[in-house]
Order: sequence, then structure tokens, then C-alpha cells
Amino acid sequence: MGNAYPDYAWGATVVEVVVDPLTYAPVVTGLWTVSDIGTPIDEKIVKGQIDGGFYQGLGFAAMENMFASSGVIIQNDFSKYMIPSSDDYPEIHSTLIENTYEHGPFGAKGLGELATVGVASAYASAVENATGIKIYKIPITPERIRRSMKHDDHE
Repeated sequence: MGNAYPDYAWGATVVEVVVDPLTYAPVVTGLWTVSDIGTPIDEKIVKGQIDGGFYQGLGFAAMENMFASSGVIIQNDFSKYMIPSSDDYPEIHSTLIENTYEHGPFGAKGLGELATVGVASAYASAVENATGIKIYKIPITPERIRRSMKHDDHE
């Protein structure tokens, strides 16, 4: 047996939003992330992983809503289940901190989920800062924001 997690990658994520006062729709105005994944082996692949994971996290936070009826998923195709694309959000400003890991291949650590895990909480914090309401549930839709602001039902 070996150690499945000999070291961890580290990161920080920032999302900036403004919330439209009429529609309650959050509009993302800035995206930043900093990652320590050891020595990146291929920076283009790393950038693609970070961008894809970041957009996936924004989807979880902002638009991916799934419902079931009698155990059957209602959103059974992509015309009913919205996922984000790079056209939905501004460019991600990503920075890599090179911190060679002596036990990793060529000094690398894993990237995996690092690009995704902090995005929903960063998005929720940005919406909280823009609206003054506490967010407890994702996805953070305009409907949820409106309900929370109008009825003090903080979801």
C-alpha cells in the first residue's frame, strides 16, 4: 500500500459580481485564481484544467439546477439542463505559484478538483457582498436572490 495523498495542491479563488437591481441577476465581472500545483508539466494543459474546472464551479454556483419527479431526473438533456460556457463569463486570470514537490513526477502535484472546489463559495461570497444577504444554497439564481431580499427568506 502507498500513500494516496502524499502532498496537496493549494489554491485561492476570487469572483467579482454585480447584481442587477431590477432582475436580481448576478453578473460576473472578474475571475481570479492562484494555484500551487508544484511544477506544472504542461502549462497549456494546466490552464485548460483550471479554466474548465472554474467554469464548472460557476455552473454549480449559478445555473445548474436539477430536479427529480418520482425518482426520474427532469432535466434529461442539455436543452433542459444549463451548463456554462466560456462565453458566459469573463476571462479567468490565473496565476501559478511554482513550488517544486520533490516526490512528484518532474516536481508536480495533482491539480484535479482544485480548480473547482473554491468557486461556489467565492461566488456566494461575492453575491453576499453585492446584496447584503446571506447565501446558504446553490445554485444562486435571480429567483432565490429576489425571494431572500423581498421576504427575508435567506436560503
